[in-house]
Amino acid sequence: RVFGFILRMLDARDEAMELTQDVFVKAWQALPGWRPEARFSTWLLQIARHVCADHVRRRQRERRLIDR
Repeated sequence: RVFGFILRMLDARDEAMELTQDVFVKAWQALPGWRPEARFSTWLLQIARHVCADHVRRRQRERRLIDR
């Protein structure tokens, strides 16, 4: 489910595979902060959304540097 979510956001299979791994590492590290009253799937997909947004920003920044 996480992979499919990321793939839809980025439309790049290789990037989606790498970022899916990143999401699970970040989720593992953040697990102590998860509140049981929140749905785990919502929490996990929120992490995925943030990882994707960070990736897109980083990619845009790199392209701007290349274009200079």
